[in-house]
Amino acid sequence: MSPEIETWRPTPDEWWTVRLDRLSNSGRFLILSLSNNEEVVCLPKAVTESPGLHKLCLPPGTIGVARIEIVEGKFRALEAQFEGTPPVEEIGKVIHWDDSRLRGWVQRQCADWLFVASSNGQEGAYGVIGVGDWVRFDIERSKSRSGYVGVAAHKIDAPLAQERKKYE
Repeated sequence: MSPEIETWRPTPDEWWTVRLDRLSNSGRFLILSLSNNEEVVCLPKAVTESPGLHKLCLPPGTIGVARIEIVEGKFRALEAQFEGTPPVEEIGKVIHWDDSRLRGWVQRQCADWLFVASSNGQEGAYGVIGVGDWVRFDIERSKSRSGYVGVAAHKIDAPLAQERKKYE
């Protein structure tokens, strides 16, 4: 444990400027750094604000703020927030769908999940939406939830490998 950690104890209500350095080797965590270059481990669920609610695919160097704690001598983010402009439109694969309410969850190509709704109830070019289908949707800030949601989701044909790469 470094001497700074032993003498410096952040409190859970303090916000600190952080920089996104990289994904962990497992690809399941964000590794952030403080201004003193100490590393902070951040679980995706700790990210409460980010462009389009992206988490695991934020570019390295993205600046944000985090509330942190020390657990077993290491820094961990309790909450992290990043600013930026979300994309206007995205695609994803439906992992849960409620036919009666025309809404559900999609896993985007970067592995982040997002709540989506088919606002007009129309079928997409390839039929009614269901689990396992690919959908295209617009991104907008939610009026009733915190963060962003996908709206006007409509079913599309499965993307080609080349199209998937441009979203990764």
